[in-house]
Amino acid sequence: MADQAEKLYLGIDIGSTTYKAVILSQGGKVLATTYQRTQPVDSGRLACTGRCSGCGNCSMGAVRKTTDDFLKKAGFTFKDMAATVVTGSQIVDDTNRFIPFDFQVSEVSAHVAGAKFFYPDVDAIIDCGGQEDASGETAARYLLARGVRQIDRLILTHDDADHCNGVRQLLRRVRVRTLYVPDLSPENGLRTKILFAAAQAGAEIRFVTNDLTLPDGMRIFAPTGSAEESNTGLCVLAAGEKYDILMTGDLSEQAEYRLLSTHALPRAAVLVAGHHGAASSTSEALLRAIRPEAVLISVGADNRFGHPADETLCRIEKAGAAVYRTDLSGTITIRG
Repeated sequence: MADQAEKLYLGIDIGSTTYKAVILSQGGKVLATTYQRTQPVDSGRLACTGRCSGCGNCSMGAVRKTTDDFLKKAGFTFKDMAATVVTGSQIVDDTNRFIPFDFQVSEVSAHVAGAKFFYPDVDAIIDCGGQEDASGETAARYLLARGVRQIDRLILTHDDADHCNGVRQLLRRVRVRTLYVPDLSPENGLRTKILFAAAQAGAEIRFVTNDLTLPDGMRIFAPTGSAEESNTGLCVLAAGEKYDILMTGDLSEQAEYRLLSTHALPRAAVLVAGHHGAASSTSEALLRAIRPEAVLISVGADNRFGHPADETLCRIEKAGAAVYRTDLSGTITIRG
């Protein structure tokens, strides 16, 4: 149990088939959680029957009983909570008769108090490109729909439009603490506009000229080629609890060789294929070095470049890794 002088917060998510709850300390420590599958009611949302608040004869009564049981098992009651937040698709008009909450929020704005457990902060975004501004708006809406209004770091691997032309719109919609960019292409017009937009938005700008290791273990590798060389830029190695993810931007085969010759890369369970699966990236040498279990390919459907190349797919298959493509699967989410 937490020190009783410390405030406690309860977050509840009421879905049609799931019930989730968390108790957080004032310092953000998770004290208790629960995740349960529930049975949806036949008529959709079901209002109060007019009986007691804990009878369990309706969906909200069942929610109250489930919450009481969760709190009791954790050693608390509703009175111990400084604030309670409820969110989810099954909130009804009289939910407050059952759950004495302080805030009722939609899933779009659930990033407050206890609900923070369900929609955590985003530490980093790597690149933001595609259709100009539209890609940034898509990223912003994805984040805001999960209650995320701030990003610790936005890392741009290089200045090509398909990797960064959505950045300005993202900066307009979501706060970015720090922007990391390679010290390349100083005359690039899009780069200049992005730097100006970042400065206007109050983001710190860091030009990566040497390798960086950030406090959470994320590593940013500086470009190994010259500023005049195409298909070079930053690489990012993100360290997860159970696996690492390597993202190489548009790194060419030659640039991959230089990276391997100057760095002892650990095994990375997940690799984001270089240059959208182009034949000139994701070399056998890189695949042998990091031995990925899965390779993700970010690529548009029926693109005019023919990505991903058959040669690349063959190399990945030979390496024994599974392939996941955005042109076939859409948004790809990694869990675990």
